[in-house]
Order: sequence, then structure tokens, then C-alpha cells
Amino acid sequence: MDTTDRRFKAALSFPGEHRPFVAQVAELLAKDLGAERILYDKYHEAEFARPDLDVYLPNLYRTTSELIAVFLCREYEQKRWCRLEWRSVRQMIATSDQHRIM
Repeated sequence: MDTTDRRFKAALSFPGEHRPFVAQVAELLAKDLGAERILYDKYHEAEFARPDLDVYLPNLYRTTSELIAVFLCREYEQKRWCRLEWRSVRQMIATSDQHRIM
């Protein structure tokens, strides 16, 4: 997929303990790119209010996001949603898409 075809310019993967910092990052990105182009839960709450989010969300990271910013920290590995998102990111490591991971 050509990067110009991707729905999101940036996807943010983080544990909730660091939401205040990541929210600031999301706001800065949204100013330049538009909130609709940032994969950040607060910008897509209605879309994410679905029972199959655990299946739906990883695909958004893997196939519809140009850049994936992973905010690694002690809490990251302990969180269910972070582990789920990380699986998608991990699948991209050592592939031609690894340049999309930050």
C-alpha cells in the first residue's frame, strides 16, 4: 500500500499512565495533520465503541497507519491493549515495513 493511501499519518501506542504526555503529542500532531489523521483513542471514540475492538484495532496499526509511535515504558508490557497493539508492531519488525515503527 502506498503511504499516501493510508488513513492515518501517525498511530500512537501507549499505556494510560502516560496519557497526559501522549495527549500533548497527539494535539501537536493534530494541529499539523488533523485529528482524523491521528490514530489516538480520544479522536475516534465513537468508532472504537465496538465489541470487536480487540480484532479491529490491530489492523488499524498494521495496515492503515503510516507511522507507528510506540511509547515504551515499564507499564507498556503490563497492559492488555498495549500487548495487543505490540503484536501488530512486532509483526512488522524485520520486514520492509519496519521503517514505519518509531
